[in-house]
Amino acid sequence: MEIVTSMAQTPDGGFLLSAGYGPLPRPMALTKVNSNGGIQWSKVFNVGQNIWEGEVYVTPEGDFLLAGAKEYGGDREVVRIKLNPQGTVLSSWRYFGSEDLQMSPASMTQDGGMIIAGQMRIQFTSSNPFCLKLDNAGYVDWCKLYLKENTESVTAVRQTLDGGYILVGGEDQYQFSTDAHIYAIRTNQSGELMWTREYPTSVGLEAQKVEIEPTGEFLVSGDVYNNP
Repeated sequence: MEIVTSMAQTPDGGFLLSAGYGPLPRPMALTKVNSNGGIQWSKVFNVGQNIWEGEVYVTPEGDFLLAGAKEYGGDREVVRIKLNPQGTVLSSWRYFGSEDLQMSPASMTQDGGMIIAGQMRIQFTSSNPFCLKLDNAGYVDWCKLYLKENTESVTAVRQTLDGGYILVGGEDQYQFSTDAHIYAIRTNQSGELMWTREYPTSVGLEAQKVEIEPTGEFLVSGDVYNNP
């Protein structure tokens, strides 16, 4: 059974789909279809025990990127795979990881690179947000860890009009608590912290996306989950 996790339209009018393939532990399948839905090629990546939350992207040059997190030896690591339009793998990168690493969907940057955010635990600390900036070739420009206690999730990251970045997420969202928050982290183009904000909300409200308005303001949207 395949579970489609991401889709992007390609320059030729077709589509690129990523999907979890088969039973757990589940590898990641990448499939290219034409404008009529006919399969042109399909690749299965079985690196580690499981790739999850894989997202697909089309670069300005027309190549394809698969970015996600995989399980390997008990740790979860960030992975980036680049392919040409014919499905040939051009490069494959594995980055840092931790036992409980989770990542939000990545986002392409103005310079043709990629920004990846999520949360991870370092030794005995609580889970904290991180942000990883990659260049067009997949090399690390910088990586920052932002110390913030009780982080439940980092759900979205986008580049701002001035070249910096905005991360959004939440804390204590699924607990029977009166102290649930949506939070935002604002950085400059080098990942240095500019400010953080917390917005009290009801338990069960989760920020999912952040969009940049033409005025430079941020629009956060999400879902509401009702506790039984």
